[in-house]
Amino acid sequence: MPIETLEKIQSLEESDKSKWWNFRATHSDGFEYGDLDPRFFQDRPLRENDIVTKYALNPTTKRTRKGGFERRNPEAAKKWQQIKQQQNQSKKKNPTSQAHDILSEDERERLYNAWKLLEEKNGSDDDFQSAIITIITLNDKFRQAWIPQTTERLTQLGYDFDKVSSFFLVPSSSECNSRVTSLLIKLLDRLNGNNKAEKASPKTSTTKKRSAKRNVIQVDWERFSSMLEGLRISFLEHEGESNLCLGQTAVHLIQEVSVLKDFFHSLKEKVVLADDEPVLLAMDAEWYDSSKESNTHSNNDQQEAPSLSTIQFAQYDRTTQSLWIHIIDILVNDAEYQTVAQSMIRWLLDQKSSSKSTSTNISNLWILGFSFGHDIAVLERYCGNHKSSNPKHQQPQRHQPQHHYDCYSHILDLQLVLAPKYELLAKNKNKNQLPGLKACAQMYSNSYPLSKKEQCSDWSKRPLSNSQVEYAGLDAAILLVLLAEESRRRLE
Repeated sequence: MPIETLEKIQSLEESDKSKWWNFRATHSDGFEYGDLDPRFFQDRPLRENDIVTKYALNPTTKRTRKGGFERRNPEAAKKWQQIKQQQNQSKKKNPTSQAHDILSEDERERLYNAWKLLEEKNGSDDDFQSAIITIITLNDKFRQAWIPQTTERLTQLGYDFDKVSSFFLVPSSSECNSRVTSLLIKLLDRLNGNNKAEKASPKTSTTKKRSAKRNVIQVDWERFSSMLEGLRISFLEHEGESNLCLGQTAVHLIQEVSVLKDFFHSLKEKVVLADDEPVLLAMDAEWYDSSKESNTHSNNDQQEAPSLSTIQFAQYDRTTQSLWIHIIDILVNDAEYQTVAQSMIRWLLDQKSSSKSTSTNISNLWILGFSFGHDIAVLERYCGNHKSSNPKHQQPQRHQPQHHYDCYSHILDLQLVLAPKYELLAKNKNKNQLPGLKACAQMYSNSYPLSKKEQCSDWSKRPLSNSQVEYAGLDAAILLVLLAEESRRRLE
């Protein structure tokens, strides 16, 4: 506090004609503190090491305040530490001490039987799954941290991460709601030795041993939940259909240069005008093997890199709660059309656009992709940019410390975000294999699978079939839906 302020305070105090008294003289707790007013200090004689100023006795700083009470009152600090240890030991000895106060008699019996089943180890995987869910559901009623104690008890009974996770495929919505699923992930996370302090930073990888975690991408779930409010998997679930589909949602196929210019202009305008909330754009691409079109090969007889066929975008309008889907046909034989398309892709990917010298701020644009290492390499090749060191190896592998699209900080790869949850909830035998889009969709929709039938169709042929247009649009739209579902469940 500035000296002038202290002097003003003391001047006002001394000008007050009311009677002042030393509160510590009659209500002292017996402890020593710093920053006491020297005008009223009568607790003890001054010591040689006391620092007395006009305004304070033993003044403190931000650095010396930390641990200052323990240094001035070592006996009290020691006693408080002992009391805290006794309280912690009491909680460990009787972890269900609150059960009689919170749980009903029937719930206490269910909790007891669940632990008894796990102790006796006599039951099917479904029985063990139900027991774990019961333990999670009932412990969630306690107003205390129960996951560490439950983890310790499970470990003592011989239930490690692999064994507990083997009880669970994708939990059914009737038995395992979103809250239980979230707590199950935390419990499995703890069993796998991954505490909060050990979580890896974004776009890093852990490779120490088999039980090492996939990297945990830090995501602002609250912000995404707000941006995608109202969007649910039910948008893609329609009666009479056997798979997820767009239903009545329109897909705009762009094949004319004037329409492409309008779309590019409106997208830039949205980004420029974005204020408190950035523009969230789901982006996907389809490509084909150009070597199959010709019998010619390069001198080294290597297969040609994939050629771009379409780029599809999806946006969500929170006001109307509707999806806007656009597909850009890259195989339109028009030089001006190709120039505009390449300019748009460069603008979407170019990080230099975030500098103050430009009219648009790319930080106002967030791109959502899936397994985006594939798409980036093909998009860069189409535009003539080669930021990736090896465009023919596009799949981001778990053992790689960084992905070759790390330079694009405004891109969020949903595959990497959902990979830890998929690994915890699914029987994934190959721990190095990242989940596909179909597997990720299954975590949120059990009744309607995501069809990938058109993935291997011929994307070099024109005109595109209706099923190809539907497939391409759905691949972009479902990214927003999955992000919305995960955001909502995380906050619940």
